[in-house]
Amino acid sequence: MKLSLSPHPSLWFKTAALPLLLILLLSGCTVSPSAGAGGLLPHLNADLQLPAELVQGQDHSFEVKVEAGGAPLPGALVTFEFWLEDEPDSILSIPAVSADAGRYTVSFNPDRDGLYQVRSRISSGSLESTLTQRFAIGEAAVTRLIQLEQDTAAPVIENSAGGHHH
Repeated sequence: MKLSLSPHPSLWFKTAALPLLLILLLSGCTVSPSAGAGGLLPHLNADLQLPAELVQGQDHSFEVKVEAGGAPLPGALVTFEFWLEDEPDSILSIPAVSADAGRYTVSFNPDRDGLYQVRSRISSGSLESTLTQRFAIGEAAVTRLIQLEQDTAAPVIENSAGGHHH
């Protein structure tokens, strides 16, 4: 009688190769048909531009530049929303006007001092992007905005009790 230490070929196929083959077939890597170069899904790049100086009671132009695939994107649906940070239920929504290919603007007149937020909502086909920024009107609001930005930018310092251990 011949003694073999290796499993029978059909037994090996049933116990190892067949499940492995099924896993590979079921979890195959697929690339979306709408994926661009390198398999990346298309996306919008947007840059929200705030006016250099903001004054209560004056019209100011807010702008967002939108690109898709590195080129300006015309024909997007763009809306700007403005509200005082302390009054989130007071959102004013304004549809943007296309200034030229990929550039969208609105005019907004802040009627009082305070810390505001502006949000641009952009959509084009199945692509969407939302950007939000703060801006301040008035000295107290500017001081508050500076403090908020410093608090966000401050490094986290870990305080460990006990000191060095060697």
